[in-house]
Amino acid sequence: MGPNCDPESVQKALQLLQAQHLEERLLIDCAHGNSGKDLKRQRQVFEMCVEQLDHPSIRGLMLESNIHEGRQSTHPLSYGVSITDPCLGWEETEDLILSMTMSSVQK
Repeated sequence: MGPNCDPESVQKALQLLQAQHLEERLLIDCAHGNSGKDLKRQRQVFEMCVEQLDHPSIRGLMLESNIHEGRQSTHPLSYGVSITDPCLGWEETEDLILSMTMSSVQK
């Protein structure tokens, strides 16, 4: 399965929830399959999703983040770097969250 964060996929997910008589609430993951596990693409996915936040069923966005950017798999381990999936560093995460806040204030 590929990305599911575009407006058409969001609408399809809401229709599936409605068909099952479930609350239409979504949390969109900007990492993992939606970014192809490419930490640099999380920003693009996040920005696309922010444009959809006026939809009342979208309750939040999720970023894969850690203190420092990247992923590590060998020793010695570096403090604050993920050992699982590639993560954004804190500075970029903070920048994205603040940019979302500013764009919602401007609306």
